[in-house]
Amino acid sequence: MADLLFSEGHLGSALRAQEQKMRDEINNSLDENRILNTSEEDLCNYFVEKYKVVALQIDESQIQMDYGDTHYVTGTRFKF
Repeated sequence: MADLLFSEGHLGSALRAQEQKMRDEINNSLDENRILNTSEEDLCNYFVEKYKVVALQIDESQIQMDYGDTHYVTGTRFKF
């Protein structure tokens, strides 16, 4: 079966995991010299860039529709 968009995991869990990775890096991996010798703005920009979550964008002009029966649940499958 083809990979299904949004079929695994939960957004809230993924966002919390990303935040925890950032916290772990801040608490356990940042070198003291780096903290002291880097501006607050530069550190913030680093973490924002590294741990930002980019929202999915769908290019509606490229959508192509196909439909048919599905065998997993009763209903109609739309594929685009």
